[in-house]
Amino acid sequence: MSSDASKALRKTLMRIFKDLKLGRGGHAVAAMSTARRIVQSLLATRELYMGMVSALVSDATHLAKGLGKLSEAEVVVDRLSKDVESSRQKLESK
Repeated sequence: MSSDASKALRKTLMRIFKDLKLGRGGHAVAAMSTARRIVQSLLATRELYMGMVSALVSDATHLAKGLGKLSEAEVVVDRLSKDVESSRQKLESK
């Protein structure tokens, strides 16, 4: 989900939730005139949640690929370090 879409959803949610008032005992009392607005808020919340989950999965995949490449680089660096060390020892013995 793009940043703009996320901001638009958040703005819609904030507008809808501003219609909620706190009653006695801290319970939310809906000041909305129809159930449609409640359903809209639930759908908007779900869409925002699903977008954030999708973004996190995408980030996790990207990071896992990067970690795999770093692991491969570690193996190459270790192999090259051993090659350099053996070459250095051969040069010193000459």
